[in-house]
Amino acid sequence: MRPHLYFNNPQEGLETYRQRPGGFDDNADNAEHSEVNYAPMADAFAVSKARFIEHRSIRHERRTIEVPEHFDLIEIEFQGCYYQPDYEQAYANDFGISLVHLSKFNRRGLFIINDTDKFSTFFNHLDTFISNVRNNGHNDYDGKIKFIRFFNLYDSDNMIRDLNTFETLHLSIIHHPLLQNELIEPQVETLKAYLTDKTIDYRSNKNYIEINNTSTETLNEILDNFDVVYATCSSYGSIIGPDAYNVATRDFGFVISNDNLNGLPIIGIIDSGISNNTPLEPILINPGNEFDLTNSGLFFDHVDHGTGVAAFAALGSRLIPNYRGEVSSNALLLPIKILNNREAPISQSKLIELIRKAHSDYGVKIFTLTVGYARFPIPDNDEFSSYANALDELTYELDILIFISTTNSDNINDNSPYPQKFADMDANIAPPADSLNNITVGACAENYEQGNFIRRSTFPEFPAIYTRKSHIDFTDTDIFNNTNKNKHLIKPDILMAGGDYEHLFAHGMEVFEPVGAAALSALSSNLQDRVIKNIGTSYSAPLAANLAAKLLMLYPELDMQTIKALIINAAKKPELGEDFNTFPESFRNRVIGQGIPDEYRLLYSDKNQATLIIEDVIEPGHIKSYSLHIPEYLNEAERERTLLTFTSTLCFKFKPKNNNQLLYNPIHVGYAICKNLPLHLENRESHQINGKGSKNIRLNTSCGWSQDYYNKSKIVSNVQKLTFNVAKTCIINETNTFKVAINCALHKLLTEADREEYSNVLPFSLVINIKQNPKKGEVLNDLYDELEAINTLEAVNEIGDLEVEI
Repeated sequence: MRPHLYFNNPQEGLETYRQRPGGFDDNADNAEHSEVNYAPMADAFAVSKARFIEHRSIRHERRTIEVPEHFDLIEIEFQGCYYQPDYEQAYANDFGISLVHLSKFNRRGLFIINDTDKFSTFFNHLDTFISNVRNNGHNDYDGKIKFIRFFNLYDSDNMIRDLNTFETLHLSIIHHPLLQNELIEPQVETLKAYLTDKTIDYRSNKNYIEINNTSTETLNEILDNFDVVYATCSSYGSIIGPDAYNVATRDFGFVISNDNLNGLPIIGIIDSGISNNTPLEPILINPGNEFDLTNSGLFFDHVDHGTGVAAFAALGSRLIPNYRGEVSSNALLLPIKILNNREAPISQSKLIELIRKAHSDYGVKIFTLTVGYARFPIPDNDEFSSYANALDELTYELDILIFISTTNSDNINDNSPYPQKFADMDANIAPPADSLNNITVGACAENYEQGNFIRRSTFPEFPAIYTRKSHIDFTDTDIFNNTNKNKHLIKPDILMAGGDYEHLFAHGMEVFEPVGAAALSALSSNLQDRVIKNIGTSYSAPLAANLAAKLLMLYPELDMQTIKALIINAAKKPELGEDFNTFPESFRNRVIGQGIPDEYRLLYSDKNQATLIIEDVIEPGHIKSYSLHIPEYLNEAERERTLLTFTSTLCFKFKPKNNNQLLYNPIHVGYAICKNLPLHLENRESHQINGKGSKNIRLNTSCGWSQDYYNKSKIVSNVQKLTFNVAKTCIINETNTFKVAINCALHKLLTEADREEYSNVLPFSLVINIKQNPKKGEVLNDLYDELEAINTLEAVNEIGDLEVEI
């Protein structure tokens, strides 16, 4: 076992980034075609206009509060992607509507009607178009309207989203830089005054207002009168997992054996509290009542959930199944109690404050969040949740990483088919598992036990039936095509053990027991029980957090985005059975993410495989490269085709743009491990890196640029992973040197007004694992030592006595 290595080879160039040459029409969605039948479009416009006028009249009649500067909102569904820099000013100038929000991957826009005179001309153009189509007329109209499919008034019904309680409500507020002072702020201040007058407790920031203990009548009054509300949802979280089955035993039976707890990383456990009447007591930090939002006691776990989560975070799976003996902890634990029942309202704003406080007061960098909005799975291709947005903003500001469970499908019975259940919409992830700056963790069927039991999911590495998939569906051809899909936009990020239903036959019937022998054995908060059998992604997330703690024990100076990159890079996708062949690869990735981490390869390098780490920065609009030297002994190896395997992962964090789904991540970063080419040559442009596509630079047919910047209607990913093999002839042809290139650019649809905010230097982490593959019986040189000898590499840390238990 050897430590991972910092890659410190000198940067060989830094230039203005040039994208590859175009190969298709980026505006193909908008192209006009001759001899089009416009009758259906005319009918849709006529229906949209009639409904808009009717609903506007009703909304105006329902206004009962004196509110300054009322305005109407129109929501428009477009034929294709709405290119904001190209169209925004024209729509404002010609139609009197100002863009405030884009969703459905920018095929749906929400606009303030801020100039009613100009807006009337919009209706006039519609009338002319309808008349031309129906009466074979030839009168002039604004051609922009043909890019519209239909539209509607955005009213109170549109503002209500996921709602099942009035104990805590989350109201998202619209923004517009030019209309903020004139229209939006006066309404926001009036809304705050309204809440104060009604003695309704609330908290607010620039993006939302959170209100507590209100009613249907009050909410309806708010939505009917205040036009600044974009969306309303309940902040109601639930424990992720079924009720526990108790295995009665009278003593806990294990002890924490660390001689010295100083220097251990701290994990913040955001859950139902952690019992201190367990062997975990020595590793618990007592931060006082400020970290208890329930006022029921941090160290009382009345729902018997947070204690088991905490044990997995600190100890991993090493005590399964019996929880006996001595075990060293990988972390200290900071309880952050946000609920005292299996379900309860959650204040997002208070939770954000506690995470921030845990980081500032105790230096906490790792958090587990296993309480999600499980009852509200995100519809296919819906926009990112406000909860995920809040966590992404926080992680962008701080050097932290939150391990978030996908939540569990709660609509599973004995007749639910596996794996077909994953196709259901209620198998989609629930907020905040759609967070992009953090790690989302799903569950495989593993429970770390051997026995005669039969798993519902057949094999331990298969995804458990209750785990949830990404809500982004690249098979939706109304939104995605071959050019704007992004194979790197994958959730969950990884799978970890979560246990499984046990497949049983009782009284001649096939049943699936959720708390049987195939479930995980988890620490109970109750001495009478000691160990409980349970399943759920709420246990997968802390097991992943335990990996992060082990990494920080070995390499305490690493950036948390590097920790994320290492975990994802060490993951391997399981080989799924024939039943999964009915699903396309993009769908399978929605369920399994990048797969299950290999813990040894995550933590250590060795003589046959070395993990190199680049922590650097790049400025948008630039490209840089480094040389990576390959040992010459490989030129004499017996294996020809797959001599080396490269597995690499890029991670960076970003400030989310919350009013634009396509631009939620507004920054593109791509990388390539490629041919030994210069960044730029004046007279030989085909033999360079900058401005060239993958086919010009790749080492083989399966590698190249990790992410293509060309198409402007593509949502870009801040996590990219590539795995490819390199042949011996390729090493020789490139004179034992490859190039590592990084490029960065702002998303093409960012407006000039937004570009300044995102034009800062961007830190990134790139992890590269190089593995040599000798033929059977062949002995190759020490790859680790040879790489060190010819590159500028530095051990991240001398591991020695710091080796951790696996």
